[in-house]
Amino acid sequence: MNDVITQYPKMKIKLTVIFSLLFMFHVSAQKKQVWVDSDSGNEMDDLYAITCLLLDTTVDLVGVSSAHFNNPDLLTKKDWNSYPTKKINTVKISQQLNEKLLKLTHKEYIPHPIGAKQMIGCAWGGQEPVPSPASAMIIEKAQKIKPGEKLDVIVIGASSNISSALLADSTIKSKIHIYLLGAQFDVAKNVWNKNEFNVRNDLNSFDYLLNLDGLELTIMPANITYDLQLTRKIAKENLENRNELFQFLYSRSNLVGAKETWVMWDLALIEAYLHPNLASQQTVKTPQENKQRNISAYTSIDHQKMEEVFLSRILSFKIK
Repeated sequence: MNDVITQYPKMKIKLTVIFSLLFMFHVSAQKKQVWVDSDSGNEMDDLYAITCLLLDTTVDLVGVSSAHFNNPDLLTKKDWNSYPTKKINTVKISQQLNEKLLKLTHKEYIPHPIGAKQMIGCAWGGQEPVPSPASAMIIEKAQKIKPGEKLDVIVIGASSNISSALLADSTIKSKIHIYLLGAQFDVAKNVWNKNEFNVRNDLNSFDYLLNLDGLELTIMPANITYDLQLTRKIAKENLENRNELFQFLYSRSNLVGAKETWVMWDLALIEAYLHPNLASQQTVKTPQENKQRNISAYTSIDHQKMEEVFLSRILSFKIK
């Protein structure tokens, strides 16, 4: 009897450790699987947004794909940001930057396939997909999702890759939830406006996603993000003299010709996704010209808290 009493505390400790490990495993197993699709070469905020996902430990980032940023200015101007427009391959630029970012964070093991080089369909419309390694791997990842779970696909550029995946394999529709930065939304009037860069770069794709019954779609309208701005002063103080990763991020402000402040559109969506308490959502109808169905839209963000969270994450990060 005394032996049992003596051993009991040890047994209790062992059981506590076992249950703790099981709980930790359960929490880890419940991590959301996330795929981010980005026109990283276009501006500076894409890379900041992807970095936040790479540094976050609450989600499982299972893929980073590159998107094109084709737009009419590439046909009429000699340069787009820092890139000569002659024979420009925008998706290749995005791909190269994604690869560099993964290397700097020592996460090259994360799949990072190149995406479509152009929009789906044609200039006058249509829904012909543009197959790519990105769309193929999105399908592969979605098909492996367990019943009751979803692959969260965060699109912070033209949505050509995810639409191409859905057009190639419609069965993944129920296995994904798309979070997309695009368009503008007047909350007071409940009115949409598609006059926005990401949408303009593939209007066919945006309309396809809006019209797709049964697709879970959450949109961060560009105008909702306007108050989240990064100043050169703050970026310089927190990034310029840190490690190679943050110096790389800081250098983007010069390459894209950023002024004293830059709207962090893409970062707003990522922070809203990672910290739901920093943004408000509501169920809204799709635009009147589209098939009428319910989708979700962000209607406000706490831009000050988002900036604090972002800077706190940056300051606490050390490359192992």
